[in-house]
Amino acid sequence: MKRRILILIILILVAFCAISLVRSKYGLESSEYEITSAKPAETDAASTTPADTDDIRIVELADLHNAVFGEDNSRLVEMVKSQKPDLILMVGDMVQQDEADLSVVTGLIRTLSEIAPVYFSLGNHEISYMENFPENDLISAVEGAGAIVLDREYKDITVKGTEIRIGGIFGYCLPATEALRKDFRDQPNRLEEMDWLLEYQDTDRLKLLMCHMPVCWIQNGSLEYYDTDVVFAGHAHGGQVRLPFVGGLHAPDQGWFIGDAEGLYTDDGAESVVKPGESVLVLSRGLGSEMKIPRFCNPPQVVTLIIHAEKVL
Repeated sequence: MKRRILILIILILVAFCAISLVRSKYGLESSEYEITSAKPAETDAASTTPADTDDIRIVELADLHNAVFGEDNSRLVEMVKSQKPDLILMVGDMVQQDEADLSVVTGLIRTLSEIAPVYFSLGNHEISYMENFPENDLISAVEGAGAIVLDREYKDITVKGTEIRIGGIFGYCLPATEALRKDFRDQPNRLEEMDWLLEYQDTDRLKLLMCHMPVCWIQNGSLEYYDTDVVFAGHAHGGQVRLPFVGGLHAPDQGWFIGDAEGLYTDDGAESVVKPGESVLVLSRGLGSEMKIPRFCNPPQVVTLIIHAEKVL
């Protein structure tokens, strides 16, 4: 009797692991988060558009790593389309650093750009890809497919009456208190990041920043130091392996047992509710992986951020 129970438990565990591995590679989950902007949006007094349609809907895609969900990524495209986004942000590691073919990413961009404007920032895999395959001109390929690449650049746009500054940067984005430490003085890139961020934040517009690396925004005080409204990040893969009651097992730069490794973060850590006007990091679990250890209990994620803005006539 005990042996049968043991065998049954083992079979259940094996089935659970197998299902989780399949879902973590081929499944897709949609997660919605909501915040309220402190930046009011202007609207026409004569407008008959319902207020709830004036919310700004932003879809974030991270860490694709050339993964494919359905033929020509049709399942991923349909999920994004169902969110009715005003903006689509690709926040790095969409390619694989050691795979020359860009057709997965460029094909996805061509399709998504028919849904909403697509903005693209670099991750560590894009940086390595450009070093490994300089002849392929990654930036030109992505822009040619229809995305706007922001690499230490920003654009001022207006979406549904809200004036927005959207920027993109790859780096740790340390605050000055860390970047000016003696052991960082021989790394001018840190200071260049700081200079660019100080320029980027100099606006009264709603500030959206694409930054693949989340660690300094979570652990080093960057979210408090820099005046940005929303930072969109990935890189952590949700901890790659996620365990019940434990969360993510490990993430680059963040170490072991990192908790949920997804969702909304403020200066105070992970939050389910964000105060109006509070700076927030939106961290995606991502879509794919380049690691030898497969994703586990960690289905690929499409993130939608809904920004509510108070309307003024």
